[in-house]
Amino acid sequence: ERARARAKAPPPPRVYFLHLHKCGGTSICQLARNSSTNSLRSPDRNCNLYGDGPRTLGQAGERGYANLEWEEDCEARESYAEAANLQFLAVERWLDVSYVSSPDCRARFFFVTSLREPLARYRSHLAFEHISEEDALDWATRLEVPRDDPVRRGTAVVDNFYVRSLLGRDFFFGTERVNISDAQRAKAILAQVTRKSCIWPSSS
Repeated sequence: ERARARAKAPPPPRVYFLHLHKCGGTSICQLARNSSTNSLRSPDRNCNLYGDGPRTLGQAGERGYANLEWEEDCEARESYAEAANLQFLAVERWLDVSYVSSPDCRARFFFVTSLREPLARYRSHLAFEHISEEDALDWATRLEVPRDDPVRRGTAVVDNFYVRSLLGRDFFFGTERVNISDAQRAKAILAQVTRKSCIWPSSS
């Protein structure tokens, strides 16, 4: 009887994982794929489709730069994933912010992200990407978000990375300084993400 009920149940929604750079996303990708944990089918490149990862934004994505053709079209992204037999999609850039507020999209995707203590993320990012202190200070004082490499280099790296990522593309590339209202909006969007994990340094 239980087996019959499971067979009739609709398949679970696919996972849309907002991979915030240097917040443990590669480990989560590996856990998603691992046959002893979840065995979810995902794209080869760190679970990112071309155009969804920081190193492939400027290349020809599945649907143009940063897959912008899907930015407001959750159904099209899901249709592509279904045709490619993918269950776990990592998006390692800004959030497709319209998705999380759409009941239709929330029925299609299960939203997940992972956060890290901000200064620990910042230090890890600078070390991993070999960014000099001079460059970091320059980005902090002069708004600059390079189109071909905005996740790894530029102002967003050092100035409210989480807020800029959660508020979507227009804000990520915006030239305005972040204020408390922006932070509150980002917090409200984060609250709509189905599952969140936090990585904080130990007190020792």
